[in-house]
Amino acid sequence: MILLAGNTNTWTYARGADSLEAVTKRGQVTRTAPRSDLGSGFGRREMAERRVDQFQIDGFAEGRILVQRCAECAILHNPPRAMCPNCHSLEWEHAACGGLGTVYSWIVPRHGALDGETHIVAVVELEEGVRLLSRIRDVAIADMRNGLPVEARFEEDEQSGKNLVFRPAGTAPKPAAVIDRDWHPVPESRPRRPKDVLWERTAISGIGQTEFSKDSGRAEISLAAEACLAAIKDAGLTPADIDGMVTFTQETNSEVALMGNLGIPELTFDARGLGGGMAATACMQIAASAVLSGAATNVLVYRAFNERSGRRFGVPARRDGAPAARSLNTPAAIYALWYQRYMDTFGVSNEDLGRYSVVARKHAAGNPNAWFHRRPITLEEHQQSRWIVEPVLRLLDCCQESDGGVALVVSSLDQAEDGPNPPVRLLAAAQGYAKGNSGPGPGPLESDLSRFADCRVSARQAFRDAGLSPGDIGAAMIYENFTPLVFLTLEELGFCGPGEAKDFIAEGHIEIGGTLPVNTHGGLLGEAYIHGLNNTLEAVRQLRGVSSNQVEDCQNVLVSNGVGTLIYGRA
Repeated sequence: MILLAGNTNTWTYARGADSLEAVTKRGQVTRTAPRSDLGSGFGRREMAERRVDQFQIDGFAEGRILVQRCAECAILHNPPRAMCPNCHSLEWEHAACGGLGTVYSWIVPRHGALDGETHIVAVVELEEGVRLLSRIRDVAIADMRNGLPVEARFEEDEQSGKNLVFRPAGTAPKPAAVIDRDWHPVPESRPRRPKDVLWERTAISGIGQTEFSKDSGRAEISLAAEACLAAIKDAGLTPADIDGMVTFTQETNSEVALMGNLGIPELTFDARGLGGGMAATACMQIAASAVLSGAATNVLVYRAFNERSGRRFGVPARRDGAPAARSLNTPAAIYALWYQRYMDTFGVSNEDLGRYSVVARKHAAGNPNAWFHRRPITLEEHQQSRWIVEPVLRLLDCCQESDGGVALVVSSLDQAEDGPNPPVRLLAAAQGYAKGNSGPGPGPLESDLSRFADCRVSARQAFRDAGLSPGDIGAAMIYENFTPLVFLTLEELGFCGPGEAKDFIAEGHIEIGGTLPVNTHGGLLGEAYIHGLNNTLEAVRQLRGVSSNQVEDCQNVLVSNGVGTLIYGRA
């Protein structure tokens, strides 16, 4: 007998094995067969991976919509997963859906559209209460709206076979079933401030950067080394004083390579924050934790790349799978499905987004380090820029692609106070991921896309630890790969209520002289996109009192990338 066992994420099966009928609910196959049935050279190369959503893929191929149902508590789940998050059962079964539903969120990708075609991509909420990603057929863009009744059909695609699409429904669907997902409430004790908060014992002692450009003409390691050396000197240290390094998982310049370039004799700590822009705050939290634990005394945090002249993040990527997924071939398209729901819910227009872009470019115009120094824009220019994803993002709603490097040194507050520059104290460092969040995880298929729950979690933690409230913040540096993220973040941080950011911005609150100046360096739209780490550099400059767009009497600065919130203060 040969036993082929699957883990919690995948099923495995031998070439020629039986289909779904041969797989138990726990994803294990037990099959008695002569060895000859398995082909020659049976081994890893003869094994294929069985995905937890394979039943759904197979169902689509047969013209059926199948979703996962827990065999113990009967709750429906989509996307499929290995364990029921409610009752933690590993036993599950399939449920067939009728195909009637309503549009929950929709977009039309323009930049990177396959073969120049126009496709409406939507998240559809079915009567059964689960959501699916699909294309919408037989409806004009002018007639698209959230809440549009739609029905499923299947069509053939040369690349991927039979695919699910939706078209306007002749029958009105029933209201979507409400699936209660509040299975494990957050403990009541979590919002309480700990007795001892240690973050304030650490500080940023040095900062450094390279020129921000579109074509550096240099190797990425050269950019990293220059920024790091500048930060070390700014802290009044030498390379020998550095014993820790933290960077992003996407960073191509290794810690060992930097040691060799800077002449650092040894490291006692290194770590990486997950991802790209979402790692900017995590890296600072990790560095401070290393100092507090004694694992290192001076930790170098860095990010450097040729993102414009080298690997460009905004260039459409080739994606496999169903046509709807292939249409989401740029970060802009992926994020826009989230933003469209927010904008529709609260009546936010693209012109409202443009008012933020105008402010960001105004701030960049006064910043000599910014790529768009002395190049402000008008709202009319914003509205004339081409659509990237209709009806959400225009070109001037998108962050830049930049070449450059940024670095910081995190030390103990005592040591930073001996340096040549005023230390900037870390008051709070928090990360937040919420169940069904809109970033990593189920994202648009489960979360409330009119809100930003991850940000709400990290904000609660940060204000709790710092012992401050939104009214105590003198300026905010907010990550904005795309303009809507500023609106969502302002609201979840508590600077204004849900849906109120458009008025908060229009009334001038985020400008220099306003109640909460935002991205005084121009942000990622105006200064440069170094995965958001340059936002912390501007926070340091504001608290040192040396920013090109200095906020008067700035005592505390908040830095947010949504899933992470940092609060800094003067020492």
